[in-house]
Amino acid sequence: MKVIFRKFHRQVAPILFFPLLASALTGVAYSVGKNWLGVHNSLTNLFIAIHQGNYLGEKLVPIYVLLVGLGLVGMSVTGLMLINHSHSQVNSQQTQKSYRSIHRFIALIFLLPFAVSAETGVLYRLGTDWFGMSSQQTAILLKIHRGGYLGANFSVFYILLIGSGLITLLITGIKMTSLGKITILPKQWWQLSPKSVASESDLTEIITSLRKKAWLGIGIFSLFFIVIVDAATSIILSKKYANLPDNLPEKVASQSSSYFLHFFLHLLFPIVILALILAAAAFIITEKLIQYWRRQKEIEASLYKSEATSHTILKAVPDSMLRIHQDGTCLSYIPAKEAESFLLKGDILGKHVTDFLPPTIAQKLLKYTKLALQSGATHTYQFTSTVRGGKQNQEARISAIGETEVLIMIRQIADLEQIYVEKDELSDTHGDMSVRVVSQSELIQQLEVMLEDPKKYAQHHVLCYLAVARQDTIRAQHGERAVNNLLEQIATKVEAYLPYTSQIACLDSNELALLLRDYSLEQASILAEQLRQDLNGFLFQWHGDEYSISVSIGVVEIDADSSDVASVMSAAEAACSIAKQNPPSASQNVVLIRYAK
Repeated sequence: MKVIFRKFHRQVAPILFFPLLASALTGVAYSVGKNWLGVHNSLTNLFIAIHQGNYLGEKLVPIYVLLVGLGLVGMSVTGLMLINHSHSQVNSQQTQKSYRSIHRFIALIFLLPFAVSAETGVLYRLGTDWFGMSSQQTAILLKIHRGGYLGANFSVFYILLIGSGLITLLITGIKMTSLGKITILPKQWWQLSPKSVASESDLTEIITSLRKKAWLGIGIFSLFFIVIVDAATSIILSKKYANLPDNLPEKVASQSSSYFLHFFLHLLFPIVILALILAAAAFIITEKLIQYWRRQKEIEASLYKSEATSHTILKAVPDSMLRIHQDGTCLSYIPAKEAESFLLKGDILGKHVTDFLPPTIAQKLLKYTKLALQSGATHTYQFTSTVRGGKQNQEARISAIGETEVLIMIRQIADLEQIYVEKDELSDTHGDMSVRVVSQSELIQQLEVMLEDPKKYAQHHVLCYLAVARQDTIRAQHGERAVNNLLEQIATKVEAYLPYTSQIACLDSNELALLLRDYSLEQASILAEQLRQDLNGFLFQWHGDEYSISVSIGVVEIDADSSDVASVMSAAEAACSIAKQNPPSASQNVVLIRYAK
């Protein structure tokens, strides 16, 4: 239940931040301006219009007040439920602890006043606009809402205190969300990059100078803004009231000085407030621009200083490295350092892979290039090449670089048989498989460990169930050994598509399970569709008989909402069962399940 409260609290808080902040500021400005500062009625009416959301239209005012009021009550209730839970949370940043402590302290003190103010404000507006309550009844609600029962002077203190508490609560709360984690100028900025072109003191001096100039410019602009806007507004109002002397308020009529001076002084406070708000926004934008410029300089410095290091690393890597475009054109090539390794002779830059590689190898690399670009994962491909008259086993690792290029690293490996798991390491039922396959019990152990990852690191993994058709027919005609051989061939074909960190398991139900680490559901859907297209129509041959094979695939995402191993495996099995019900050629043979958020 606390998880639901926390989600509601954190998701609703950013939505209500600006409406509640506007209500708090205008509520305080209305009460202080009207009772203490003698602000003109036109301004207090503006404050109360913003406070109630009159700018939305007369029909939407009660809806706006109702939503904001219920939101404040809901935030208060869910926040109260989370106070005890917050004591058990560990935060590594001291500033985050301070914000949480202040937030919790203010919430405890002002919980009841917030609830009373929100409920009476909502009832007043709904009673006036919808329920047709009498003026006496609504006056009681408004009196409670404003704290009028405390007296004229103390009610202003009450509103000032409640408004300040709400503003403090909003600011400390938003600092603990993702919106509040944007830093204007991080401390120890030199730690953001390994090296810098300029020294730390030089860059700090430049940033300090930029900031001083920006602040000076904003200050001068704000000063001119206050004077010009206040003077222009006062001139307009003084001319209006000079032409209509009978309509002047008593406080204005009693003044012996000019109308202009009266309006200038009374409008000064709200215009200064407006100028401060605009200046604060300008400060934030300026600091963000300075931060962006600083980060650009750090990136330039990092690239400049790391160029020699990167060049040294590339020279030290013994593998052949080939960078190709998605259409197969060679963009760059670094040959292997050892003379006995895989080497490409001649000028191959700008040529297609089919021009300098054997056709079979070239086609396979193009296939895995397409897979790597679609899935974003690294794929491996083993092949045999001729080096100095002898046969060598090679492994190519294909990784995507951006959206249109891949990097292929080719290295020599031992005999291909040595990269497979030995027979005695596999399950007893499927002991004659030569690919990296684990049993169902080992898969469950890996899932139990993996289910902790999404909760700690926000990682996503995927579990796929792959059901192979025609097993019963093959078993009835040729026995269990033929079925095992079929699954071995399917597993061998599937392994060629999988990233290096993935795992294949053979389940007790003679289905294959694919465990894809650090894989999104979207990436897995692309991979599953590729497997379905490649495996459907596969001809399995055994003792002179041929069987056309089709597969059905169920895909389930493993994330923070996954509860336990049993539910994950049950969901994958259910998705696979649904996929079996569709024709083999249909795209619905791949069924995806994502946990509801």
